[in-house]
Amino acid sequence: MAQSPAGGRGVAAITSFDNTVTPVLLVRASYAVSDNAEQNFDYAIGRPRNWKGIKLPLWTPSFNTNETDQACNPLPDTTPDLSEKVVLIRRGTCFFDDKITNAAARGAKYFMFYNNVPGYRSLEWDTVNATAIAIFEIQNM
Repeated sequence: MAQSPAGGRGVAAITSFDNTVTPVLLVRASYAVSDNAEQNFDYAIGRPRNWKGIKLPLWTPSFNTNETDQACNPLPDTTPDLSEKVVLIRRGTCFFDDKITNAAARGAKYFMFYNNVPGYRSLEWDTVNATAIAIFEIQNM
């Protein structure tokens, strides 16, 4: 005699659940400032994801980590050619697409976002000629 509906012979046991935590695989990377020792950090890889073997200088529109609208508007004419740089941009207040489009207009192909709110998310873009996109938590630095 069955103890519960799923415990009987020839019956199907079906369940459903809503996951409250979305797992994210993180990649370990490192950076160095001038001749200082390398520091490790973890990031969530986006798509496109061609980061393998990349060693490029970092460029950011601002070193002010409180600036919430980094790259929300077209970058100024004084912006250098960004095609051989990793562009570091705060997540901030506008859409990722705006930030990517504005940096790509100056040649950017490698995008790294620092998240000013807890958590990681997957970033996928095919609207610009990006080579690699990633995001990391600022608390992780």
